[in-house]
Amino acid sequence: MAVREVSIHDSLRLLKTHLPQFGAADVWVPRSWPLTQGDLSSLEVERCMVMADHLLSYDALLNSFPPLVWTGTKSEVAKCLELQRGKESTVQGVKGVATHFVAIEATTSTRDEPAELLSVAAVREGEKVTYQNTSTVVPIELEDVAGLKGLLQNDLLVAMLRFCRALHITDLQCRLGRNGSTPCIIEAQLQLDETAGYLCHDLWGPLRFPVGFGRPELPEERLVHDLDARTGASLKFTLLNRQGRVWTLIAGGGASVVYTDTICEYGFAKELANYGEYSGDPPEEFVYEYAKIILGVMTSSPEPHGKVLLIGGGVANFTDVASTFKGLVRALKEFGSALKACGTSVWVRRGGPNYAEGLAKMKNACEEMGLPARVYGPEAHLTSIVRDALTTSAAGGLKPLAEPNVKIPAVKPDGDHPQKKLRGEIQ
Repeated sequence: MAVREVSIHDSLRLLKTHLPQFGAADVWVPRSWPLTQGDLSSLEVERCMVMADHLLSYDALLNSFPPLVWTGTKSEVAKCLELQRGKESTVQGVKGVATHFVAIEATTSTRDEPAELLSVAAVREGEKVTYQNTSTVVPIELEDVAGLKGLLQNDLLVAMLRFCRALHITDLQCRLGRNGSTPCIIEAQLQLDETAGYLCHDLWGPLRFPVGFGRPELPEERLVHDLDARTGASLKFTLLNRQGRVWTLIAGGGASVVYTDTICEYGFAKELANYGEYSGDPPEEFVYEYAKIILGVMTSSPEPHGKVLLIGGGVANFTDVASTFKGLVRALKEFGSALKACGTSVWVRRGGPNYAEGLAKMKNACEEMGLPARVYGPEAHLTSIVRDALTTSAAGGLKPLAEPNVKIPAVKPDGDHPQKKLRGEIQ
């Protein structure tokens, strides 16, 4: 499941479009408009609030320096926007330039009034609905409206829950105000399961998934996001340092964290080029496309001191290692000459179903391309390739270590596996 946070504009747009269908027609949701230019004259309201749309709360933007949220007439906020557009701001200690803004219809409810906080979050049992500091877990099998009303005792909460289920929203955070007895949504932020796009494409419409403030939206990361959205498996990629010498293709979210921590512990944090992982048994074609994107960035700049490519992972439970490694080998062969030009050394450690076949193909492919490579199975410690790569390769330059005594087991044909002895069996 690829859970991603959508823009403030899209959060309000989805609420305004679909929430009335679930029994919340009396809830006021402001209209919003994404701003690409500084001209606000075409907006259909006289007063509005304009704020940066970069996964930041109203309070964070108000306390930024200079502030990135303004309220007033269209002409007033347009002047503020024009003065700040393209200039650097500091938000929660992070410096950057806001590139996306949203205009939101002003409400008569003010932020000085006590806020009513409402959230709906997906949990293992179903959904956790929290309102005014009181939480209720709604079982996933409870679907009828009468049962939901009996449990939640609030029509608005029932409408919000049904809205989230219908649109595959995994997390909803709302700040509510009041105009008399009418609830008004002042602030909203949604996260949704992007892999449900084939079900909800028409309901969602076009969506923007912002990156964190202070980071540019890189085309390579966007390509991996698109791949990730098309599969139930997980494909993640964040470019940290385009000129870095240590690159990773790691299987598993947990393993990716362990490998990253180990690289940093050895003093190579500034040389770490990327963070990411592939998991959930992705198809060979997706692994191939994923690896191509990363290898394309890796080989885009030469490195006289050489580069290190770590292809690591734990012992898989159900991922077919042979299949995923086929995709990796295809990509490596496509970039073989470019990898050699960068002085790349390849370090592999993996285990799991059909791992011996996958490791053998990886080792043979590297030998054919003339790439220095060391390929280990699960007998080697998870992070041993990090130590060996950074201390024996050109990218490390530290004291060489002894060759690890790890062998790849031979791939046996089907039906030629030795029979396992049962515990307590008499020989």
